[in-house]
Amino acid sequence: MEEFIKLDEVSEPDKRHGLIGQVTGCPYTLEILHSEIEPIVLNDNVPDDVISQFNVTKNLAIYTWFSYSLAPVMDLKTYVDMEHALRLKFDDEKTAFRNLIEKAVNQELIMDHGFRHIDFGEDIQEYSRRLIRTLPNLRNEAAHGSTNLDFNIVLSLGICADFINQLFMK
Repeated sequence: MEEFIKLDEVSEPDKRHGLIGQVTGCPYTLEILHSEIEPIVLNDNVPDDVISQFNVTKNLAIYTWFSYSLAPVMDLKTYVDMEHALRLKFDDEKTAFRNLIEKAVNQELIMDHGFRHIDFGEDIQEYSRRLIRTLPNLRNEAAHGSTNLDFNIVLSLGICADFINQLFMK
């Protein structure tokens, strides 16, 4: 069970990061976490308010160092950022998240080759088409409560950035 952090522990790393270091055999430091997050950026074509909100998400990711239980909040924020970007791109405040993703994929604004973590095979849109169902389901699970603390925050940030950057290509 999560507990309210004690004042004298606020600037200390969450103990779970030490466990990760023990399991991997490599000490994980705030400097390493920052160096992984810092280069994940949105391009200059992305609207400033989306960039600003994405930077809030990156800051949440950094603060997981001190409270790993912020990871689900950061994860939810990535979905909120993607939905916000879609709504701005299509000037649409009413359409469901799933339908906005589908529209972006169908218009080939979102493509597998635009994601840094994808090695695409013969079907170069397989991953992007899966996002139509997966992203809303993950967002809903995160928004309606989950006790899952198994997150790869760097991967989540990268997917979010790649998704948004593709929407606002030159």
